[in-house]
Amino acid sequence: MLEEIESKIERARRTLESLNYHLDVSARDLMGYMSAETYTEDEVTLRDVLENEYYLIHELAEINEWKRCFRIRKSIIVGSPRTLVYEIHYAAPEKELEYALRKGGYA
Repeated sequence: MLEEIESKIERARRTLESLNYHLDVSARDLMGYMSAETYTEDEVTLRDVLENEYYLIHELAEINEWKRCFRIRKSIIVGSPRTLVYEIHYAAPEKELEYALRKGGYA
């Protein structure tokens, strides 16, 4: 499974770099982030993210933003100020939407 994750991250990295966004996220970062505690009982699984290119771009952008200041850990979300959680969460759709527009994924 690790190889599959790394492969998908590499494809997403190339896509994001074409949008002038540098991605520094590993498979372990993604797996750790997807198992982090949240304020909501998130039902999106790692498999869901890997099977949906938009979810993947979104989650990778979130993780990348977190990594600018923090190490990915189980309590990264619940242990951070909610304002920061929202700021990072709402920054990710920008890259997701840029990708969708470039791809023509208007739906």
